[in-house]
Amino acid sequence: ARDLGLLLSSATGVFFTGGDQVTLMAAVDALGLAERFRALSAAGVVFGGTSAGTAAMSPLMITGVGDFTKLDPLQVAVAPGLGLLPGTLVDQHFLRRQRQNRLFGLISAHRELLGLGIDEDTALLVDGTSAECVGATAVMAVRSAGAGAWSVELIPAGSRYDLAARKLLPKI
Repeated sequence: ARDLGLLLSSATGVFFTGGDQVTLMAAVDALGLAERFRALSAAGVVFGGTSAGTAAMSPLMITGVGDFTKLDPLQVAVAPGLGLLPGTLVDQHFLRRQRQNRLFGLISAHRELLGLGIDEDTALLVDGTSAECVGATAVMAVRSAGAGAWSVELIPAGSRYDLAARKLLPKI
């Protein structure tokens, strides 16, 4: 743990690989690193992740357990995530694996959060409240528009999105 602390003190970037987000967060929690990671992020250290590493970025994390054939938030297990993207709920492999039910259902139950469905071979580069979609396909931004209603925006590759205002930005 001391060596890890030394590594983190000089880190300019941290990347989380794929696998199982529950296992990832169990390791983070066992080492007491969640708060340290949030502090490093606030200090400008770059964080990234793929698959499970992406799922863990939001404060509330989809665990991957549940019945995703129903649009029902009670069918989707969630757990605390890293909280590096405040105010969001991130889902991964989104369009390719047709994960709309779980994200839409959870946004219905957590109306204050912005759902971000990031597809495979695609990334969302976040700098403060500005985000840019890069890669092969798109990111879907989902927010509550009242009981049982959503506002959905597709953020195609090359487009930017304002996370605070929750809207697509015009192309420059």
